[in-house]
Amino acid sequence: MGNLLSNACKFAPDGTTVTLGAELHDVGPRFYVRDQGPGVPPSFVPSLFEPFTRADNSDTREKNGTGLGLSIAREIVERMSGNIGYRRTDDNLTEFWITLNDIKALEAPKASLRLVK
Repeated sequence: MGNLLSNACKFAPDGTTVTLGAELHDVGPRFYVRDQGPGVPPSFVPSLFEPFTRADNSDTREKNGTGLGLSIAREIVERMSGNIGYRRTDDNLTEFWITLNDIKALEAPKASLRLVK
């Protein structure tokens, strides 16, 4: 979650909101980070979680990073029998999510935390 939150804060425009939330699904808890950033170019989505990949690999890119964060996050989540993914929400927000399939709860309220960048 730390990597997803860090990326949201890095790529969301200044003055916008980053939301960290959780909700219960049939398979277990689902944690998400949403922001008002531009999202991932559709052509890049298939390789999003591969090591050393970045949507902007140019020498003049504005954001630093190695392109390892999402790959490492995927490896950690999958070792916990979970899933990680990306989508654009119906209200055009960028969302990265994690589900942990082996964790069950009898009742869990929906919760979220909003941060203004």
